[in-house]
Amino acid sequence: MRAAELIGVDISSVRQLAPRGRYSRRREAGAAADFGVLGPLTVRRAGVPLELGTPKGRVLLAVLLCRAGRPAADDALAQVIWGEAQPKSAAKNVQTYVHRLRRHLGDPGRITRQGQGYVLRDDRDELDAARFEDLAGLARAALTAGDPDQSRRLFDEALDLWRGAAYAGIADVPALTSEAARLDEMRLGVLEERIDVDLRLGRHSELLGELTALTMGHPFRERMWAQLMLALYRCGRRADACSESGSGIGPCSGIGPFFFPTAGNVISSTAAPRSAMTAIQPAPTCMAWMNALSAA
Repeated sequence: MRAAELIGVDISSVRQLAPRGRYSRRREAGAAADFGVLGPLTVRRAGVPLELGTPKGRVLLAVLLCRAGRPAADDALAQVIWGEAQPKSAAKNVQTYVHRLRRHLGDPGRITRQGQGYVLRDDRDELDAARFEDLAGLARAALTAGDPDQSRRLFDEALDLWRGAAYAGIADVPALTSEAARLDEMRLGVLEERIDVDLRLGRHSELLGELTALTMGHPFRERMWAQLMLALYRCGRRADACSESGSGIGPCSGIGPFFFPTAGNVISSTAAPRSAMTAIQPAPTCMAWMNALSAA
């Protein structure tokens, strides 16, 4: 909340932020933990890593965190832990794993019984995935408020929370797969937004190495290719920008028309478009595009 006040943004305009009064309740009381899912699962208290026990216990904790305050039913937890090969004592064993987790976390009230299942109670600022989403929201609000420098700092702070792929090492657990994929996709989208801000700030030369690596690692993300083309052109590398366009780009060639910024967006080094993809059209041939640039 304080970050929003610093940039003078109406907090009501930022979606998905936690309600005041709950956001840092445990932290203010000195009882906060830091749950990390943006990479391998970790838990820290006062900066000290906690031992989480067996792999099955770690998976159970990850599923409870993934549920974001919603209860997970006993049978669903048993399915997560044992799949179809559940022992007859599955329900009792789930209780045992929960008891052990409470002991490892050092807070019996963290995991409570609710209905026919269990729920993990955490404040929003204790989970790195929630902090990531909130910081990205604040970064967008700062950009809307006309402060791209603050926006970039907030985007950087959000991206710095990542230590690897979401739920790394356990993302193939069916109960975690969709949430892990959602977070990984969100990370790439926020990275693209941060690069748009960098382009607006005139940092195109600093972006070339990063964008080259990103387009090689994610060859089907058209927005990254558009950002690379824009950065190349603004660095005076017109021929290189053309070589990345044509009727298809790199591995994308031949799978359909590629979309890229209009000539007016590409050649303007001062207009600072909100996004490299704000105005798009099907890509013509490289020569036609170069002619359009020359005529603009």
